[in-house]
Amino acid sequence: MSGNRKIISFAWTTDALLTGRKRVTRRRWKDSYARRFKAGDLVEAYDRLPRFGGKRVATIRLTCDPYKERLADMPPEDLEAEGGLWKSKEDFVRALGGDPDETVWVVRFELVEVDLDAVFERIERERAARIKAEIEAAWAEREKQRRESFDMEPETFAVVPAMIPVQR
Repeated sequence: MSGNRKIISFAWTTDALLTGRKRVTRRRWKDSYARRFKAGDLVEAYDRLPRFGGKRVATIRLTCDPYKERLADMPPEDLEAEGGLWKSKEDFVRALGGDPDETVWVVRFELVEVDLDAVFERIERERAARIKAEIEAAWAEREKQRRESFDMEPETFAVVPAMIPVQR
């Protein structure tokens, strides 16, 4: 964190954040770090940590000072406020490592602004990764079928992908 700039990454729950379903997050912060955050603070919300290529996707405002709470003491309504991705408190606790007695920082907030350019960039990045994976899987299957049809060992047979025309 440089200067007064405050950042929270929402890697697992970015989509829930952007749609407004996520209104609370639980963090394993050091006390000294957590105390820097106060009710009313504007915080930059990232889709993953900036040092790992994350992008700012939104701005949130803290609705209260962060406070400590045992995972076992999480109120049932916070399952939805955490983004609605878990069916039970037990599932949520398991996703965080499985210790219901662990004490974490609870950060409550409201969504102030969504950076639509960053959101569309994120969508395109994810779409491109999905398409790349599909193409790689198709080529791997094609190579396997060719190898089998020629009854050749993998190290003696290689497929060079053809140029795929792209419509513009």
